[in-house]
Amino acid sequence: MKRAIVEALARCGAVQIHVDTTVEGVDVPVHLRDQSEVAIQVRQRLPTGDLIVGAEYLAQRIAFDGVAYRVRIPWEAVRAVRTKTSVTLFEEVRSA
Repeated sequence: MKRAIVEALARCGAVQIHVDTTVEGVDVPVHLRDQSEVAIQVRQRLPTGDLIVGAEYLAQRIAFDGVAYRVRIPWEAVRAVRTKTSVTLFEEVRSA
C-alpha cells in the first residue's frame, strides 16, 4: 500500500516521506541518524538521480547541504507521506 501511494504521488510532484530512522536498513546521512524521525523530500526525477521504488524499499540520491547522498528507506520505516494537498499516516505495527 505504501509503495503504491508513493509511486502515484511522486509522478505528480514532490512527496515528503516521514521516516523512522530507528528501523533496520534505513540509510540516511550521518547528521540525520541521531534523530528518531526525519522528513525527506523525494520526487520521480531529480538532477541527483531518479526515484527507485522497489518491493522492499525506496531509494534516491538527494542533496543535503549541497552534498548528494543516496538514501535507502525500507517501507516499514515510512510513517507518513505528505504532499502540498494531502497527508497519509500509516499505523505503526510492532512485532511482539
